Amino acid sequence: MRAEKKLLESLSQYGLDLLWRFDLKAYNAFAELNPRLHPLEDFGHAHPRTYLLGNTRALWQPFANAYVDSAEIQKHADPLEHYIELSVNEVLEELDVRGAAFFGHESGDRLVSLTEAGRLTGEMSLGPAHLCVHSSLGSWFGLRAIIVLDIPSDEFAPRDPNLCDGCDAPCVTALEQARTGTTPPTAGDVVSNWREWVKVRTVCPLGEGSEYGPQQLEYHYTRRKSLIYPER
Repeated sequence: MRAEKKLLESLSQYGLDLLWRFDLKAYNAFAELNPRLHPLEDFGHAHPRTYLLGNTRALWQPFANAYVDSAEIQKHADPLEHYIELSVNEVLEELDVRGAAFFGHESGDRLVSLTEAGRLTGEMSLGPAHLCVHSSLGSWFGLRAIIVLDIPSDEFAPRDPNLCDGCDAPCVTALEQARTGTTPPTAGDVVSNWREWVKVRTVCPLGEGSEYGPQQLEYHYTRRKSLIYPER
């Protein structure tokens, strides 16, 4: 638990303030059934200590500050993903145990399903509009990476909280409306119609008070570098 506490404290300094445990053995069983995925490093443990890393709106200020101060991050095609990768790797290097990180933006042999990892945490549900939903955050959080530590642990099998049961699913209507302006919904189409895509999140009855700030929100959908500056 000391390693877990240090990991979260260190990551939070970079705005990566969500860390949920899940069972890697269950994830790897899922990956073996998916031809695009591969089982992840388990360091020889049946149940290594494994986490899903995410962030709330707390990410924006540390990221924007780092962007202003770093020419390397500014030049990168995706500054946010680069910042996250640099930050996580730096934290892992400082731990006194081995660790491996697999990022949501990676592909090929390192492609991961962060939504499946989210389901396995028992802290969220996958909503009908394909967004993970949390009881207090709603959909106002980002999933960033899977972190595996070389520490043995016990089997961990929480139940799905079924947060969307009984909901009228206004997110589905918002999703259908957003898609009318983006056929098919490529990244470029989302950028031109991003305000409609925001509604898929805002109509969710969960997460009030957890919304992203205006810069972070627009950047999430458009990736416009001109938006990256510290909030005053």
